[in-house]
Amino acid sequence: MCETFTYELPDCVPCKHRSVQIFFSELKYTYIEAEEAYTLLSLMCDIGGALGLILGSTMLTFCEFGDFLFTMAVIWIKARASVGVSEK
Repeated sequence: MCETFTYELPDCVPCKHRSVQIFFSELKYTYIEAEEAYTLLSLMCDIGGALGLILGSTMLTFCEFGDFLFTMAVIWIKARASVGVSEK
C-alpha cells in the first residue's frame, strides 16, 4: 500500500517553478464506456407489440360476443318455434 505524506517546498523556490510528481501503486486502469441500454427502435417495437396484442384481444372479444349473441338468437328462435308448435 502507498503511504501518505506531506512535503512542503521552501519559500525560496518561486511558485511557477514548483512541480508535483504523482506515482501510482499499480499501473492498472479501468475503462468505463456508457452506451444506451434501450434504443428508440426497441421502444417503438415494444409499443407496437403491446398495441398489437391489445388490438388482437379486443377483436377476439368482439368475435366471441358476436358468437354469443348468435347462439342466444338461435336458442331463442328454437324456443319460440317449439312453443308455437305445442300451442297449436
